[in-house]
Amino acid sequence: MSMHDKILEAAEARLRSGGYGAVSFRDLASDVGVKSASVHYHFPRKEDLGVAVVTAYTEKVFEALGMAMQARTPRDRLAGYIGVFRHALVEEDAICLCAMLGAEARGLPHQVAEAVRVFFQANIDWLDEALANASRKPKSAEIIAALEGAMLLANTMDSIAVFEDVADGLLSRTE
Repeated sequence: MSMHDKILEAAEARLRSGGYGAVSFRDLASDVGVKSASVHYHFPRKEDLGVAVVTAYTEKVFEALGMAMQARTPRDRLAGYIGVFRHALVEEDAICLCAMLGAEARGLPHQVAEAVRVFFQANIDWLDEALANASRKPKSAEIIAALEGAMLLANTMDSIAVFEDVADGLLSRTE
């Protein structure tokens, strides 16, 4: 893995656990075993780093969603979409990066907030396409809001059951 990618990975972990303010170049340098100047070499400003992390995260999420779009039914596509969130919550023990950053969007540098907005709009567009043929479905923004909120609540309550209840409710409303 390149140093660039190691920095992105370390920054994503810090952003997902503590938000934008929890990331410093000094801490990232310590995380990856280099001097702070090396982090600045790859990302001259914190905004550059923030945009790069959100962009890489978006690509990773949509790569995972590629398989879900292949599902035969809208309900199965939604189940695949939910699976991406479940994986983050259970396997990565983290909430969605863009949920964390979205909560502080008004205080983020414009370019970072815009990258987060692009992430959410891409999710809405993906869901609109994935569920286009569903005879019954929740609205795309409602699905995203429910899942992001379920992640936050499951994390706070330390209970995956909270997330599963919300996910089951969304699936039951989709045909």
